[in-house]
Amino acid sequence: MSERTNDVRERVRAADTARLGRAGALDGIDLLIFDKDGTLIEFHLMWGAWVDVLAGRLEAAAGVPLRAGLYPLLGVDPETGLVHAHGLAEQLFRPPQTLAAAVSRPAP
Repeated sequence: MSERTNDVRERVRAADTARLGRAGALDGIDLLIFDKDGTLIEFHLMWGAWVDVLAGRLEAAAGVPLRAGLYPLLGVDPETGLVHAHGLAEQLFRPPQTLAAAVSRPAP
């Protein structure tokens, strides 16, 4: 590695340590890959499965059926697991109370 790369790493590590009071979260990481187009990680498979797991956990914790309201709220097709445009990401930034109220409403 170049001396400049090592210098940058040391400055980041020092800043992380000063801020966190311990070694930085990026210690030991040499490469970070952003998969913006879904070449490495299949978006629908990952998020569709996440919504399914989330639905199961919420139902178990609440003791009431929530799955029918959660899938459309997050913009996920329950049959295919496909995430509709502006569904999941847009809904995750809504206040939790709004999401809870929408999910607990009976499905139409």
